[in-house]
Amino acid sequence: MHWSYVIELCACIVGVHFVLFAAAVYTSRLVIIKDDTMISTAILLKPSVEHLGPRATFLAGKDLSEAIE
Repeated sequence: MHWSYVIELCACIVGVHFVLFAAAVYTSRLVIIKDDTMISTAILLKPSVEHLGPRATFLAGKDLSEAIE
């Protein structure tokens, strides 16, 4: 068995994996992730409805908008 071929093959496999990993990291930086979950919306609205107290959790959207005004 020619060990030089085995070492070259292993080095090529590791090299290709590293290049693919670097490409995946580079392209993942370009992705924009928008956080539009219910929790982020609640965090943004908390200062507006904090003065309403616990009753604000049971109000509908229209009732909530009237109570804020």
